[in-house]
Amino acid sequence: MIKIGQSMHPNWINGDLNKLDEELRQFKDAGAQSCELVLQGLDVVIGARIIESRQDAIIKILRDYDFDYTMHMPHGLNLLDQENLEVFLKIFRVSIDFARAAGIKLLNYHAGRSRIDDKKKPDDKAATDESAKAVEDSANGVNENPNDEAKPDEEVAKPDPKTLIQNEIAQIKTLASNAPDIMFCMENAQFGTEPEISAGNDASGMIDYFKQVDQPNFKLTFDIGHSYLCHNGDGAATLEDMKQLLPYIGHIHLHDNCGFKSDARDFGGQRLVTGAGDIHLPLGWGSLPVEDALALLKDYDGIVNLEIEQRFSAYYSECIALVRENLR
Repeated sequence: MIKIGQSMHPNWINGDLNKLDEELRQFKDAGAQSCELVLQGLDVVIGARIIESRQDAIIKILRDYDFDYTMHMPHGLNLLDQENLEVFLKIFRVSIDFARAAGIKLLNYHAGRSRIDDKKKPDDKAATDESAKAVEDSANGVNENPNDEAKPDEEVAKPDPKTLIQNEIAQIKTLASNAPDIMFCMENAQFGTEPEISAGNDASGMIDYFKQVDQPNFKLTFDIGHSYLCHNGDGAATLEDMKQLLPYIGHIHLHDNCGFKSDARDFGGQRLVTGAGDIHLPLGWGSLPVEDALALLKDYDGIVNLEIEQRFSAYYSECIALVRENLR
């Protein structure tokens, strides 16, 4: 069974629980059947620990609405960031506790990512001698002259991509096996202009990740808009990704955009004028092949979660109706 939902807007709510209640009411009135909460807008996890009084207040509000609840982990959470890995894992663990208390059945997170040109010091605990040497040899060629060895304060490359992603897979596998009552979904999120290491960069990488995690409560989130940006507005390539990924998908994110990447910061909706980047438009306002994408979901069983910006709240009901009509 497909249910249609809408994501909350953490920057608009900004910890104000009256606004949370108002937004949930908007979603209900628009015909949504589910809601995707976003952890950083709730102020329930502070310093990687749960604030019990906030948790109680949030749960009271959530129970006023007959939604299926999912939750998006913080957008900055990055399991390829070795320097901050321990705090990110702690946030993941306390989020599981919050999810259980609040009746949230699915946690969505962005695939870990790392800039290809990032460097780390030789004494970085995350960088093994072997992986650092392998990357350095690959990039520069083997130099057997001991006089040319790196000095202690020189920067060297981080572990190779396979090592980083294998570490992420191992962490998720552990989290999922310890929380069989929660569904974990990894989302494709590489849509900027800078090259990045990430399992979420393409369909084949996501499928390989899924197979290696190998847990019954792990699936993939396919963000259709992100894929469209990743393919520079090539709708056929996005639809091909969907076809490949459908057997592994447990969650869908849907929003529109104009199909070209941008890392530019937005000031007062400036990017909307140019159509640049991940602008989360109402369906039909960009150039994503929305109806063709929905046609592929006839046998999908899960939530289609709309991620339309709050400034377009007047169009929630129209977009929900469009999805419902195309899924009949």
